[in-house]
Amino acid sequence: MRIDRRALPGLPMFAAVSLLLQVWGASEAVAAERRFLIDFGDGPTATPGWNNIHFGSTGSSLSNLVDSAGTGSGLSLQITDGFWQGWTGAYNGGGTTASTVYPASATRDTFFIGTNEGTTDTQAQVRLSGLAINGTYSLRFYASRMAGDTADRTTRYTVGAQAVELQATNNIDGVVQLTNLVPSNGALDITVTMKPGAIFGYLGVLEVIEQDGGVVVNQPPVVNAGADRTVPLPTNAVALQQSFSDPEGQATTFVWTQVSGPTTARLYQNPWTPLVASNLAQGTYVFRLTVTDALGASASDDVSVAVVPSTGSGTPFLRTLTEKSVTASGKVIHYYESLPRGYNTDPNRKWPVIVFHHGVGEKGSTPESLPSVLGNMTLVRDNVPLEFDINGVTESFIVMIPQLHGNYGDWQDFFTQAMIDSAKTNLRADADRVYLMGFSLGAFHAWSFPQRSDANARQIAAIVPFSGGRVYSVNGVSQICRLATEDVPVWTFHAADDGTVHVSYTDAAVNGLNACSPAPDPAPRYTRPATGNHWIIGSGASPTQPAANNIYHWMLSHRRVSTPPNPPLTPRSLTPRMTTVPKLWNGQLGYYESLPRGYDADPSRQWPLLIFLHGLGERGNGTTELSRVLRHGVPAQINAGNPLEFVVNGVTESFVVLAPQLGESGSSWHPYLVERLLDVAQTSYRINPKRVYLTGLSLGGFGTTAFVELSLANAQRIAAIAPTDGAHYGGIVWTPDLNNVTTNACYLAQADVKVWQFYGKNDGGWAWTATDFVTRLNACAPPSPTVVTRYDDLGHEAYTRAYYTDHTYHSPNLYEWLLAQQRP
Repeated sequence: MRIDRRALPGLPMFAAVSLLLQVWGASEAVAAERRFLIDFGDGPTATPGWNNIHFGSTGSSLSNLVDSAGTGSGLSLQITDGFWQGWTGAYNGGGTTASTVYPASATRDTFFIGTNEGTTDTQAQVRLSGLAINGTYSLRFYASRMAGDTADRTTRYTVGAQAVELQATNNIDGVVQLTNLVPSNGALDITVTMKPGAIFGYLGVLEVIEQDGGVVVNQPPVVNAGADRTVPLPTNAVALQQSFSDPEGQATTFVWTQVSGPTTARLYQNPWTPLVASNLAQGTYVFRLTVTDALGASASDDVSVAVVPSTGSGTPFLRTLTEKSVTASGKVIHYYESLPRGYNTDPNRKWPVIVFHHGVGEKGSTPESLPSVLGNMTLVRDNVPLEFDINGVTESFIVMIPQLHGNYGDWQDFFTQAMIDSAKTNLRADADRVYLMGFSLGAFHAWSFPQRSDANARQIAAIVPFSGGRVYSVNGVSQICRLATEDVPVWTFHAADDGTVHVSYTDAAVNGLNACSPAPDPAPRYTRPATGNHWIIGSGASPTQPAANNIYHWMLSHRRVSTPPNPPLTPRSLTPRMTTVPKLWNGQLGYYESLPRGYDADPSRQWPLLIFLHGLGERGNGTTELSRVLRHGVPAQINAGNPLEFVVNGVTESFVVLAPQLGESGSSWHPYLVERLLDVAQTSYRINPKRVYLTGLSLGGFGTTAFVELSLANAQRIAAIAPTDGAHYGGIVWTPDLNNVTTNACYLAQADVKVWQFYGKNDGGWAWTATDFVTRLNACAPPSPTVVTRYDDLGHEAYTRAYYTDHTYHSPNLYEWLLAQQRP
């Protein structure tokens, strides 16, 4: 980044100052007294020599204020905290027309604060900027409300440590004044409040009196074109995050230009979005942001964008953003495709898809107009990774953003279908997790696409419309209930004060859906704040919202239920086996081997391994008493007929499960027992060594953590553990060959073993071992967060919920979470 403010070294002081003033358009004024008259209220005034501001909302402003003689200046005024509700009509037209101090056009209307229509606004603020850096000012205030009563409407005007009060009720000629005010950095901030006990406060006229003007020097804007960027192909578009301000608060204009680099770039800019540079090729580009204030002072800043070759199979360090096109229904649809970080690292992983539909203002039909669709999809535009930790599983999305042709008044189904088909055909898209988002006109379509046919609805896992709703009808018959019968969940957002699309559209859609029989399950979720206007998408779509209010967490919790594939050739097995443990005097270890369905169908496939360690009550001789192992936990689920099959990242997965039995005399699960099972598994089964998991309950929970705490080598064999109802304690494990070995929870952190700990709050005997283990582990600063589930209503029975195979208690469940973990 390089900033250019046109510094001119080497000139004599006088020449340098003179030239700077010419180049920057700086004004120099030695002060005679000047007066500036400002009218706050409804409609532009025709009074000569006056400045009128008739919008009371935050951000409303006037630049280049004229003085009482009609001469322009560098002064600006901005409302930094809006009057009542920040509404543009926050004025009262009941002022006097009989004042001898100011004309009726200025006295008959005022902005106000107070309680109106059930909403209270007790403060407003106005900033004057561009004032002389060594000047002295007075401010004179006037307000009138001819109420015909004696209600207290005393208004307080405060600047710094000074304050004055004015009773506006029935006021005709009364004014109040603050004097000897010295600007701070060329600005004065005025706060308007009510005297305690007053019911309203007003501001109708502000008179600015420059008493000792000094020299006004116009300073150039402060410009930042953002940090230099490096993007890997296939990304061929980038949004540049501009920021700028003017020291005097003047109005500014800006322009982006290309300074150097390949000639392929297309630059798209408008007042509401950053610059989008698209059609990029390999090479280094330099783009320049130039900002000019109202008096002609300007400043520039450069930003470099290096476009580098594809990262190939490695992990992209940025989310991609690629311009593409596809032909559907005889139309060329231009769209952006955005792939998540890590898309290329796992060729078997499938990803959820968001199709985003823009509003009416972003229509177009050429590559040059495509960047306008990024205006509301700020997440992709601003290069946010769009990643979410769902119980320890990092999830993200493929995002498809089509542009509606300018000659269409509404979105057509073929635009959406083309995006879904492209994602399924060309990308590793999870067909059961396709979500529709839409803003304004796009929100109407997000509602109507799944209403129009069963085939449409059965492709959609959930919809999230913002600022628009629609009940689609055929021959006068509403189709809204198709969302209920075809199980398409809805979370919709619409602000009650939306002045562009009335909230009644979404009200009707939600009410219609709630009236369906059978009722939609889940019921539609409706976020309907009182304020937010049409742009509620800015907050509602924010990825930083807490999980309970996060639309991406919510979307990821919903998927279509696909027709299951044909049954594998073999059912899940449950077979008794026996081995010896050489490092424990060749003692025998009986265990159940459970192979997943279809294990024999693909002799090249490697499977995840899950080892389950039972509790104290299930000990036995490993042969005739082995069935005790089937009482609880993972073996109990298998014995009940559960195939332990789960869809994770779009792929149906399962485990090889080994469930050993500890001898009757065994007081603990020795790490050497687990070590022996791992060795047997690696030599006897087709195991993926990067996906080995260990879990156990009670005594088995102690053994689970003890194994990975015994040595770094042990920890490096395990991708994730899930102890329930306890964890290893005491700090020492005795071994026949090494004597006492001090255990260390930091081995888990060093090996990045993922952990999900379960326990009951009321487990008076062993809950402390779980919390102690978690504390010791977290003290080692593990790179992955430790997941902890505490059941506040349970004692020593956390395992009764931890091993559920559905989503009764957890989403994802334990098995889905384990399957998502993998060693590097």
